[in-house]
Order: sequence, then C-alpha cells, then structure tokens
Amino acid sequence: EEGGELREGVRGRLGALWHIPAIIYVVASFFVWVLDIDNGWEFLLRATVLTLFILAVSAVLLVAVRKGIASLFDVSDDLEEEYPGIESRANRYLPLSKNVLQTVIVLLTFCAILQAWNVDIFTWMTSGSGRKFVASIVSVAIVALVALVVWEGLSAIIERYLASADEDKTDPERAERLRTLLPLARKVVFFLLCLFVLLITLSEFGIDIAPLIAGAGVIGLAVGFGAQTLVKDIITGLFILLEDTVSVGDVVELAGHSGVVQDLSIRSLRLRDYSGTVHTIPFSSVDTVKNMSKDFSYAVIEAGVSYRENVDEVMAIMQAIGNVLYEDKNQNQDIWSTFEIAGVNELADSSVIIKGRMKTAPGSQFGIEREFRRLMKAYFDERGIEMPFPHMTLYFGHDKEGKAPPVNVRTQQVIENLRAEKPKNPTPTKSSTTPSSHKQPTDEKGRPVFTSDD
Repeated sequence: EEGGELREGVRGRLGALWHIPAIIYVVASFFVWVLDIDNGWEFLLRATVLTLFILAVSAVLLVAVRKGIASLFDVSDDLEEEYPGIESRANRYLPLSKNVLQTVIVLLTFCAILQAWNVDIFTWMTSGSGRKFVASIVSVAIVALVALVVWEGLSAIIERYLASADEDKTDPERAERLRTLLPLARKVVFFLLCLFVLLITLSEFGIDIAPLIAGAGVIGLAVGFGAQTLVKDIITGLFILLEDTVSVGDVVELAGHSGVVQDLSIRSLRLRDYSGTVHTIPFSSVDTVKNMSKDFSYAVIEAGVSYRENVDEVMAIMQAIGNVLYEDKNQNQDIWSTFEIAGVNELADSSVIIKGRMKTAPGSQFGIEREFRRLMKAYFDERGIEMPFPHMTLYFGHDKEGKAPPVNVRTQQVIENLRAEKPKNPTPTKSSTTPSSHKQPTDEKGRPVFTSDD
C-alpha cells in the first residue's frame, strides 16, 4: 500500500513536469542537427543513457532507503518493554528520516545528471568555497544528529526510570520526586542542546558568535536581576527536592502554615490544612521546614496534675494507658513502640507536668495523641486525680485589727420573700409600722443580719 502511494506520487509529479525536460531535449536535438555540431549526436546519446542510468539507480536507492529506514526504526517488544515509549518516539522520527534521505538522494541525482550533461557542478564542490560550504553542511548535520541521539537517549532513560517508579508502589515519595526532577532535567538538557546546535551552526556559516554570547550574558543578567525572586524559588526548590526534605503526603509546617503536602513543583509547594484550605507557598518564602511525618513520628503526651497528687501513681496510670493503646488491634498497626515515661518534666505554677511519648507511623501521632488524652481523662476521673484548671479567689481585704469586713449577701429566696410581702399599692403614713414577725433583724450598726430561716 505504501509502495503504491509512492508510485502514484511519482507518476503525478512526472505527469505534471515531464513536458519540460522533453521540450528541452527536443530543442537540444534540433540545434545539434541544424548546427551540425561535431560529436553532437554522440554527446547527446551518451548524456541520455547516463541520465536514464542515474534515474534508475536513484529509484532503486529511494526504495532501499524507504525499506531500510522502516526496518531500522522497527522496535522489538523486548526493547519496548525495557524502554517504554521508545516506539512512539521512533515513529515520530520515521517520516523525517525518510524525507531527509530522499531529499539527499534527489539532490545527488540532480547533480549527477548535470554532470552527465557537462555542467561541472562537482568542480565547484571541490573548490575552496565549495569544500567549505559542504564541510559546514556536514558539520552541522553531524552536530544535529549527535544532539538528537543524546536527547532521545536521555528521554528513553528518563521514561524508563519514571515507568519503574510508577510500578514500584512501595516508595511513592521517590516516584513523586522523580516525576518532578526528571522532566525538569529533560527540559534543561533540551534547551542546552538547542543552544549548542544553534551556536555551532552560526559559527560554521561564518557568523561571529562572540557578540551573541556577550549579549546573551547581559540579557541573562538583566532577566536574573529582575526575576530574582523567581530564580530564588527555583534554586531553593531544586535543593529541597534533591535533598528529599519534603514529599507529597507529608505533614509539614512552613512559612506559617501547616497541613498535608498535595503537590510539589520546581517553584512552589501546595498544601491543604485541617480546614480544607489549600495554600500555595513559593519556595523563596520557606526558611525552615518542620516535617512531622518523615520516616516515623512520636505521640508526645504532657499531663498536668495537682501538686497534691502522687506522681508515681500518675505515671503508672499513663503507662497503663499506653499499654492499652499498644495492645488495641485498631491502633497497634500505627504504634511502633510501648509508652516511654520521661518523668516529671516541669513544676509549673499550678500543676506538675509529666511527660512521655510513644513511637508511631509517620503522620499517625495526632490521632493517637487524641485517643490517649481521652483515655487519660477517663482514668483520672475514675481515680479522683485532679487536673488543675484556673480558679478565682475573691479577697475583700481586712482592717488594722485583722478583721475582714462583713459582706452583705442576699439570697434569691430572701429577694422573692421581700417581693411577695411588698404591698401592691402602699400608702405610707407616719403611724404605719412593719409587723414584728416580718421585721428584718439588724446588728448594732443597723446592718441586716440573715438567719438560717432566711
């Protein structure tokens, strides 16, 4: 099918252009006959035979190139399995390779035909300027070919590492780091190869690249100065990724925010906090990274009890709670060690602080701490162990004799009794008196005194 398409294409081109060489050939034959040029018919016959021979050889070469290129770019199943994606990349260059080689064969065929008709094109190619031009073309082609091989080889290696990282489910952090760094390295290499090929091409064709390099340096300096924050983001992010400081899924605290890392790029980090808010933090604003889920974690417990409590008893209770959690089937897969009592950590203003910890899986310490505190509250309440909380003491002072001033306290019951005894429409008179049974007793200074009945 592909050969039929080629033949149809050749027939179409010949059908559109065959009359031009035919007219030239007829006109040349006419002039040879009219002018009776010496050895004209011999030259015409020899040139015609050579032209037909060159065209036949060219046709054979074109067919051989097409089939050879197809077999050269044929990728086996084993190679495709070892380097995923290599077949698609090879097929991307198959048409380009065919077109380039076919163009070269056509140009050589054209030059050979001109030479057969005594148009000495090869003499110019062997001259000084011709050799220099051909050498430049060959040098640029070789450099471009080498750069292309390096680029495709590097891409194949990167794709292989990415595929292996995706298949390895035991280390998702490594896979994410490779997915971030390897595409970046590929882009950097691609840019450098393109720049390298461009400079060599300009140099081969006689263009002085020294001013271009100097200008590029000045422009790079200006861009770097204007975008220094962006450059700082990239450089800091590169070192953070290379040192494996942060990975996707880690619980971190940085730049005043804390949460779970959801995405890493070369310039910024995106994390989601407990409320679900997503924070995008550029690496230039990161000075300290607190990673709370790297390799393992510790559930740290601090219990504050009253000074009257027996600290040994409290530590025994905390140790028992740790054993309960360690033996719990729902928790022990995340708990990697028994509870370790550190002892009395601080004698605070209103409490004695007892501290301990237990080793946990990365990121599991928060849930274990909450469960430990829940059990600790229940155990302490059951055994009557006081956990101090803020109290308020009212002080009314005292006189020089050391006596505290009396405080007039009126209870709610007294207030209700007074409201019930108060007449609705009182008519005050000079002779009206309060019944003795309802008269409020007072002390020597006239202040009311409340009895137990009140």
